[in-house]
Amino acid sequence: MKKILTLAILLTFCMEPLAFASSDVADTASAAARVKMVQNEDPAINLDAFENNYQEAAESSAPKVVLSPIEQIFNGKDTAVSGKVLHQAGYDLFTSGSTSQTSVGKFGNSYKLSIGEKINVYTYGDSVDVMAISGASLVSPSSSTQVDSKGNIFIPGVGLVKAENRTISDVENEVNRVAAQKYKSMKIRLTVATGQEFSVFVYGQVNRPGRVLIGNNSSVFDALNAAGGVKKTGTLRNISYTSDNKTKSVDLYKTLFFGNDDGIIVRPNDKIFVGKIGDVAAIKNGVTVPAIYEILPGENIEKVVAFAGGLLPQTQVSEVTLIGFDVNLKQKTAENIAWDKARSKVLRSGDSVEFRELYNNAENIVTIQGNVKHPTTYAYKEGMRLSDILKSEDELLEETFINQAVIRRISGKDNTIETIPIFLKEFFAGMNDPVLQPKDIINVYKNTNSLFVDVYGCINTPKHLTYTAGMTLNDVMTDIQFLESDVQKQDVETENKEQAETEVAYQKGAVEENSVHLAAGTANSNKLIPAEKVAVEITTPSGATQVYYLYDIMINSDRIKSIAISPEDKIFFRTLRGNEVMKTVKVSGFVKHPGVYTFVEGKRLADVIKMAGGLSKEADLRGVVFKRTNLQGKQVELAHKNNERDIKLIEGRMASAYKPTEADQQSKAEMLEMLKAEDQTIAQKYTGQIALNIKDNDIDKIKDLDNIEVQDGDDIYIPRTSNHVSIIGEVYNEQSFVYKKGANAKYYIKEVGGYTPNANKFRLYKVSVNGRAEKIRNGSDIQPGDTIVVPRKIAGNDWITPICETLKGVASIIVMAFAINKW
Repeated sequence: MKKILTLAILLTFCMEPLAFASSDVADTASAAARVKMVQNEDPAINLDAFENNYQEAAESSAPKVVLSPIEQIFNGKDTAVSGKVLHQAGYDLFTSGSTSQTSVGKFGNSYKLSIGEKINVYTYGDSVDVMAISGASLVSPSSSTQVDSKGNIFIPGVGLVKAENRTISDVENEVNRVAAQKYKSMKIRLTVATGQEFSVFVYGQVNRPGRVLIGNNSSVFDALNAAGGVKKTGTLRNISYTSDNKTKSVDLYKTLFFGNDDGIIVRPNDKIFVGKIGDVAAIKNGVTVPAIYEILPGENIEKVVAFAGGLLPQTQVSEVTLIGFDVNLKQKTAENIAWDKARSKVLRSGDSVEFRELYNNAENIVTIQGNVKHPTTYAYKEGMRLSDILKSEDELLEETFINQAVIRRISGKDNTIETIPIFLKEFFAGMNDPVLQPKDIINVYKNTNSLFVDVYGCINTPKHLTYTAGMTLNDVMTDIQFLESDVQKQDVETENKEQAETEVAYQKGAVEENSVHLAAGTANSNKLIPAEKVAVEITTPSGATQVYYLYDIMINSDRIKSIAISPEDKIFFRTLRGNEVMKTVKVSGFVKHPGVYTFVEGKRLADVIKMAGGLSKEADLRGVVFKRTNLQGKQVELAHKNNERDIKLIEGRMASAYKPTEADQQSKAEMLEMLKAEDQTIAQKYTGQIALNIKDNDIDKIKDLDNIEVQDGDDIYIPRTSNHVSIIGEVYNEQSFVYKKGANAKYYIKEVGGYTPNANKFRLYKVSVNGRAEKIRNGSDIQPGDTIVVPRKIAGNDWITPICETLKGVASIIVMAFAINKW
């Protein structure tokens, strides 16, 4: 009965590789024949057949390694026999990390500050304690500041200090020196705030040339990583780095192999150029990292061995084989050289170095390999069990074939290979824990029934990716470039049917068939296009499609990381259609996610506020500042005309007045002077603002008249809720007060000492937080954020009064009303 059960289980495992076999009929028939043979063999032989067939199926479904032209030169026919492939050293390090994350390191005292950087300010000492006890708020124990556009920082209670291009230590010393002149005992500590980004320019042989974002304290390597890494046709030894118009050569091998970056900290707008790769030579074996290395003129074997991590303990150092190419004979040459002489041998491009090993196999070891997080070799100990090296399921990688692993054991004098099955579910349940022997090899296999995600469209290379838990659009877009394409999804039946057939009909697991369809659905041009001209459609297995615009999600870096990808999703990149031309609007102030957002035609004020995450708790929607750049010119033009008309009117009145009083003439002269002064500053006063009459702090309650349609370049600012009322004009003490519910204008005017003799008590008006002016009447309600304006009383004819009102805001309202009607 036990043998029958074993045969049944083995039959199940042996059939599984057929799902991954090639579409080639002969291979499929051959695999089927092997399985049929296994069914009639001894159980011990069946285990060997299981491992061989499973491994063959897994290898046939695994993606083939694409070698660069240089790697193809050094990997000859012997590679197919040994299975060991030499790669170019250093290039794989760029793809091992996420390129979307910015690098922010520690900031030493020598770190130099740049414009826009944020700085934490900490104050302490007896002076600070005394001010805190007395209730004074001049100096805060902790605050933050920023290097402004002129390169200065401002610290309350201390003043302005020059910071740009100075070290954090020098700025801190300067701040303490200034503080010591004002306070007896105060110390100030400055630190650089982390998490800031800036742009640098990376060109040449990189995967994504152009402007990239990196974080403070980033190195040249970080900038190259953000650009997708260096191509294998690019140099790692002679990279051109330009900062402050000074250029120096950077040898990235120092960073990659010795951790020395020459102390270079990349700064905003620096330029990095990667030229073509130089001479190369290979170290084939006997070192920690056999690989192909780029060499500089005059570098010898010992230098390159150092790059390769040094010689291994089992490497024979008495003699080395140097394989090169004789240009005159036009053929390969080989020579054996004593190590003492070989170590100083200068390498030429195309040379390869081979060492001999002292011994081949260790006797007292146990090895675990395959789909585990830490494949490694352990020293064998008497009584060692599998649980001593595989302690929990957490040590397995995702997509592990959990049903079974295999122990390969060499036993007997004739070194017979024995294959022992391990049912991992039983093992982790504590039901089976085999005793290990020296030289055992434990193989853990990957489950080749993986789920996939298909990526195609106007991109350089279509992809058939294995789905991993937590996958996002950011993971999918690694190494993608966008190209012009004639392939578009068809939304109407009238479109060309041949183009419609490029839609991919995917079948789960059909890798080769998918490759054909992906190739049909990709770009057919080599002309690059920018990401802002590309949209991505993500279609789920159920057929639901969501469209995202790359300019929108890439300008807000957190969004691209939050767009989740599900198994079997179809991700289609395409160029924007005619009605999808991207427009931008800036949303700032007290919203949850301020920034620049893209939108398509038809979006309104409420829509873009919601795009920015909605209002924050402190926001006052009533005071929204809505600026439209194309209105500013019209506002200034109309205001100039109104001002010129009023100036001519006053000048005419002054010239034609009959027996004017001295006070009347003086008032007119003052008014004329005021109007002329105003005319010089009109351009600064008008910003294209559109006054809205929003009365509720609720996005969904904005009336249709105020929920205006957004245009390209609009600027929307949401202010903080104000709890104050201000009084300006002809009062004795212009001041702001905490809002008192139910209080009228007379209450606040009384609080500032009342009217001056020049006040016009009958022309009071208020300006609300939304910028609208309204005459104050009996019973007028004063709201938080309102400004009460007391105009000046002008002696003489009553025609002066309307001019005063014009100067105080009426003209602005007329201009805005005209502009709204026109646009």
